[in-house]
Amino acid sequence: MFANLLLTGLLAVMPGQDKAAQPKLDPERAKAMATVFQDLQKVQMEKLFPAMKNAKNADDAKKIVLEILGPYPAKLIKLGQEKPEDPVAFECFMGAIGLSSQMDDGKTQDQAVDLLFKHHKGSERLGVFCQMLAGGAMAEPEKLLERIEKEATNNAVKGQAAMALASFYTDIAENGSVPADKKKEALAKADTAFARVLKDYAKEKDLEGNSLAESAAALSSLIVGKVAPDAVAKDLDGKPVKLSDHKGKVVVLDIWATWCGPCKAMIPHERKMVEKFKDKPFVLISISGDDKPETVKEFLKKEPMPWIHWFGGTEPDSMLRKWNVRFFPSIYVIDSKGVIRYKHVRDDELEKAVAELLTEVKK
Repeated sequence: MFANLLLTGLLAVMPGQDKAAQPKLDPERAKAMATVFQDLQKVQMEKLFPAMKNAKNADDAKKIVLEILGPYPAKLIKLGQEKPEDPVAFECFMGAIGLSSQMDDGKTQDQAVDLLFKHHKGSERLGVFCQMLAGGAMAEPEKLLERIEKEATNNAVKGQAAMALASFYTDIAENGSVPADKKKEALAKADTAFARVLKDYAKEKDLEGNSLAESAAALSSLIVGKVAPDAVAKDLDGKPVKLSDHKGKVVVLDIWATWCGPCKAMIPHERKMVEKFKDKPFVLISISGDDKPETVKEFLKKEPMPWIHWFGGTEPDSMLRKWNVRFFPSIYVIDSKGVIRYKHVRDDELEKAVAELLTEVKK
């Protein structure tokens, strides 16, 4: 498992893996960097993975990783320091940060981070670092994100760091295993970060060109414990529909797509749940992220889904865009007062949540 995480960290920072525009790289230095990464992957496959099979425990696994892969962050740092301000150096320092973090080598990680900030604090590609941190590539990313927001000289990057912080604290606030006081603290920090985005970085965009202000407004209103915004979409026949049409009921919004395997795996249990609660103030609404409603109609002919269906839309102002849908399925469980109570629960956990909220509905 440790090795798999390490490989994931490597792929997160290798050149060409992010969506930001790639800078022009010096051919010889780019070749040297690619050689390091290629050698690293080869060593992982031929030496690390076989050795990990003999690891007796987590400490043993960590020791094996350090012995086999330990030299590679230093190799990247050395290559980067040859011309520390060029684009290849940025990629090298990023690679060293990702690898040393995965290997829990704090000293090397700090060295690479300091070099990145010293020579690239004005780079728009620091947004890649924000994306990496927001994606969970490193544990406890808040200090690094705070540093990016404070020290970066590119305003868009500063805004991306604030958004990543807001997302990080939102995830803590919505984690069922986190104590109530910690959730409250995280929620307050998330609100503060969202407010900074709206106040200081409203005109900036993320790596994909989306408005940070729009994303912040959407995400801040979709936190567990807040009243859900009125989702507006169309049904499969093009008729306008909205969440407020179901006021007073427990509502599950299942944002899915016909091509999504995990989404389709939920269907049998959803059928049972709808049947179980058919006489209760409950409604399940599946909102398709497909390219056109006809795709859903054809799917339903073969796979019965006897509940409400909406089409999310593909326009810039579509519900999926306004709700900042980043993955499928995205699940929201909303109580009879319109408050988001659960997110991204499935199967038995979803059914349990609905049953709980139904007991709160006034008869």
